Amino acid sequence: MDVTSVRPVLPPDEDPERSLRCLAATVEPALGSSLTRLGHGRARDMLTFDLRSGSGALVARGLYFAGRGRWLRRFCELVIDPTSMGGAWLERLAPLFEAAGDLVGGEGRLFVHYEHPTLEETPRLLALATPPAATPIGWLLWRGGCLWYKDWYFAEGWTEGGRKLQGTLPRDRAAAARQEDRLARELRAFLDALQASTAPDTDAGDAVLAAARLRAAAVVAAFGAASGSHRV
Repeated sequence: MDVTSVRPVLPPDEDPERSLRCLAATVEPALGSSLTRLGHGRARDMLTFDLRSGSGALVARGLYFAGRGRWLRRFCELVIDPTSMGGAWLERLAPLFEAAGDLVGGEGRLFVHYEHPTLEETPRLLALATPPAATPIGWLLWRGGCLWYKDWYFAEGWTEGGRKLQGTLPRDRAAAARQEDRLARELRAFLDALQASTAPDTDAGDAVLAAARLRAAAVVAAFGAASGSHRV
């Protein structure tokens, strides 16, 4: 999967139920999950869904907005539960986010709730002003093609739900190049600050920051390897 690819801007989804069934079929080999619930959201062009493992454990619960008119782009909001996936849950969930990025397309948005014990690393890092792409949830959003982030750190409640991290996919190659450049500079500044403040022999003293460093370096390296190769 080329995580630097630029998804095209998509029109409103005429058959959102079919799209979600395709998403479930795409991620089934990697996650061993299946679509176990499909229902209507609070509007006619919203669908709710569950993905569960073969044992019945919840993998993800989602809300998909199919888009409306010219300006309201598609979005997918996810509540993920990695407890049944073991220590490799981050890599195992990556195909779900790649498929979700394809589902919403350019200018589409992905939202992931992070108020879950397994996901506490993300809000901890965000509170330390870590670039979102270096957090576990932000890294998954990047795998989905997102290059712009917003932390909804103040829970609005009711239909807006709890705290979450938003990622938005670029509209086209030009937007992707600008956003990638900004994100790379942000991540390099983060890595430089860590290097300046951490003695070489104490890097393992904070496993959370050490993991964030690895994710940041991997994203920057991927940008460098893919320089000039964006495609729609």
